[in-house]
Amino acid sequence: LILGGFSLFQDLRAEPVYAANVQLLLRSDVTSTVLAPSSAPVDPTRAIQNELSIINSRQVKEAVAEAYGKPIVVRAIAGGEDDVIILQAKASTAAAAAERANVYATTYQSDRLETLLDGLTSAKSVIQQQIDDFQAQVDKINEPLAALDAEILKLAPDDPRYATLVNTRQQIKERTEAERNEAQNQLNDYQQRLQILQLSERLTTTGGVQILNPAAAPSTPVSPTVIRNLIQSLVIGLFVGLGLAFLRDQLDDSLRTK
Repeated sequence: LILGGFSLFQDLRAEPVYAANVQLLLRSDVTSTVLAPSSAPVDPTRAIQNELSIINSRQVKEAVAEAYGKPIVVRAIAGGEDDVIILQAKASTAAAAAERANVYATTYQSDRLETLLDGLTSAKSVIQQQIDDFQAQVDKINEPLAALDAEILKLAPDDPRYATLVNTRQQIKERTEAERNEAQNQLNDYQQRLQILQLSERLTTTGGVQILNPAAAPSTPVSPTVIRNLIQSLVIGLFVGLGLAFLRDQLDDSLRTK
């Protein structure tokens, strides 16, 4: 009774704590896919762990504190599915718990969007450099042919030099065909990659993180759990009382009967 009463007293005077959850869905990073299309797929478990590290990073926490006005503590866990993360925030009121969880989620999403766009910009710069290099290589290979074409256009078909220049052009074209095709194929490949990145940049709005279920104000607090704590206290008190009774009986060596 003493333990049960003390537990009930503590729970009734304790400030309630509410918990609200946000469910997030991770999206694949198109930048790494475009830059390394033949690379092995990322392990989902490792991707989740990396994302949990980002959620708890100083950069995200500072951005959340700036957005909310003060720091927010959340608990980030894997949602039991390959690409799902759950953010849980606690507060003394249900509305505050939901607000904290949603602010953290949206700020994290905005931070990831900014990071993703920066990555897309860097990737486009790298690919554009490759395009320029291969275009210069193709132009250099075609330069002798272009010079011969200019000379051929100046001559009449019946000019003796016309047939000679045409034959020379054909020989140069056949000799550089393989090199030209290789450079042109590489150029086309990087041009397609650049188009994919440009399209992804226009379509990207979530930063690779989608908020599946925003936090709603919980109806009941997670702490204190009055009924559970009371039952636990009564059970513990019962065993303590029985233990003391047996101990007292064992230590009593007085004579009470004839």
